[in-house]
Amino acid sequence: MEQASHNSQISRVFSVVYLLKCNVLQCNFFFWFIVQCSAG
Repeated sequence: MEQASHNSQISRVFSVVYLLKCNVLQCNFFFWFIVQCSAG
């Protein structure tokens, strides 16, 4: 029983990290896009 709750906690942390990483990549792409347009 304790093992199952531990696994769900790991998956929750993993999903949060994954979402944060995706958001960071999107922001970097957006920033790069703005810089390219400004330099353009």
